[in-house]
Amino acid sequence: MTEAYDLALGQLTADARLLLNYMAFLDPNHIQIELFVGPVAGEAEATTPQSNWQFDAAVESLTEHHLIERCLQDKSDSFRLLGDLQRCILDDMDSDPGRRDQVFEEVVSILRHALPTVNIIDRSDATQFPIFAKYLPHVFQVNKTLKDSHPPIKPGLLFVDVIADVGFYCHTQDSSDALPLLYTGENICNDIESLTMVDKERRDLVKLRADVLSAIAVIVKPRGKKGREKAMGYIDRVIALREEELRGIPQKERTGQQGTNYIRALADRAFTLCCEDRVDEAMSLYNKAIDYYSSVENETRIHHIRIQQLWYHSTKQDKETTRRVADESLKFMIQNLGDENPLTQQSRYRVAGALFTIGDVDKALPMHKQAFDWRLAKYGKLSYETLGTQYCLAVCYQHTGELGQAEEELREILRDSELTEEWRIQDVMRVKFRLYLVIKAQGKHGEATHVFDEMKGYLTKRRGDVSEGDKWSDKDIMELLDGDIVTLDHGRTCGIWSNGVYW
Repeated sequence: MTEAYDLALGQLTADARLLLNYMAFLDPNHIQIELFVGPVAGEAEATTPQSNWQFDAAVESLTEHHLIERCLQDKSDSFRLLGDLQRCILDDMDSDPGRRDQVFEEVVSILRHALPTVNIIDRSDATQFPIFAKYLPHVFQVNKTLKDSHPPIKPGLLFVDVIADVGFYCHTQDSSDALPLLYTGENICNDIESLTMVDKERRDLVKLRADVLSAIAVIVKPRGKKGREKAMGYIDRVIALREEELRGIPQKERTGQQGTNYIRALADRAFTLCCEDRVDEAMSLYNKAIDYYSSVENETRIHHIRIQQLWYHSTKQDKETTRRVADESLKFMIQNLGDENPLTQQSRYRVAGALFTIGDVDKALPMHKQAFDWRLAKYGKLSYETLGTQYCLAVCYQHTGELGQAEEELREILRDSELTEEWRIQDVMRVKFRLYLVIKAQGKHGEATHVFDEMKGYLTKRRGDVSEGDKWSDKDIMELLDGDIVTLDHGRTCGIWSNGVYW
């Protein structure tokens, strides 16, 4: 392959070689033509040579030399690099690091112009999602190439800008796939920090670092108690960075994005406090968020925060406020974002949890069912978000007397789930103990004892010697296991998250 590549390379025009170099940094199996020509590429700045190159002639040359293949399918016009050509090109570019790094930055610029800038202010602009999904494989491939290059490529803040937006998009899709990419962004910021920069570059660094750390915090938060502690550390750093970003800027001169980013950091801290049952501390931060979003008339974010405030209202057993806010804010999300928007489904799930906490199990059940069906179709049965919703659905079935259905849901979770960073042994044991309760309630005592015996070792490690019906009541054990769940997005039904009757 190398000999054939070397022979063909000597016969290519400069434009053909440039296009080949660009392609080598991208996903080699599906390189969309609109990255280089058409509306997407037409917006590119003069830092890339796309406006004055002979693109068609370059494609023809590469095709004639059997280096690329053009694919027309599903209304998509794209290229594919043939054979092991990608590795050959990258190895060749590694021999000239200066030229390679220039091509890298040009590829990043191409992707930056192709990808939308996330709509932070409106929180969840679903019209952007298909575009991100389309070009996401290229961003991951660029990151892989960055890590594999020797000598190392030294990327600039433009790639961090791309990473921050991709990280936010993946968060809206309940995906942790962007975490390695975000760690790359954090490392780039650390490397750049030691360089001499003008004031604007320093401000850009502060803002982008906060963007990246904020996205990391969201992803690591469900990863056990250490993950939650790590997330809180990231969030506190983000708050400090957002404050540094605003320092010296009068209130009236701050942009909507600057204000929103700072308040988002406070709200992230409030959410993490709620996960630790510290709802009173969280409420003051949520009130600050409501005050700010009211001042800028951002209705979407107002209702997003009001739904999170339900954790306070419901755990205080303020039924009237919980029902009213749940109804008003969920209706707003459905009417203004649409029922298929991920934020709407997240809101429905959280509303259902709050209604369960105040004892409105009959109202919570259909909401959990709708959220589960949506997440199952969207994320698959192995997603921790899907599994957490299915668990909450099973708990509702249990408390509405549909024990057979509850048992079916719980067994399905145990049969189909796999241990991951987010779905942990603590989650599995909680499901298993809930199954024990449901089986026992159906009078199948022998089977229930068998399930309990499977858990004895874990329970003994967790809280000393525990025998069935001895020392600890079922409610005590359930509360113990429920407290091991580090995120509210897996559902919590005991302790402060219960009205004492339904748990």
